Amino acid sequence: MNNPVISNPRTEPRIRVRLPVRLQFGWKGSEEVRATTIDISERGISVHCQAPLRLGMEVKAILESAPDEVKVYHVVWFREAESSEQGFNAGLELEP
Repeated sequence: MNNPVISNPRTEPRIRVRLPVRLQFGWKGSEEVRATTIDISERGISVHCQAPLRLGMEVKAILESAPDEVKVYHVVWFREAESSEQGFNAGLELEP
């Protein structure tokens, strides 16, 4: 499918952690999918989900453990997981 595309090389440490997260996108956040974080850094997160995302897409991420702290990200890379049945992995970067 898509090869990874990274807008900026990683320069900060990433913490590997699996947390449930909801991703909202589309007109006024009309679409929502459940995902799981893979890792988190100061500027972004990597997630695993069942829905394909698009490069550059604006996504609101809502951690299940902190539902009042909504953050807006852009998809900076996207690829199929090891098999399409396993879903997709995506890199999300905070808006500047």
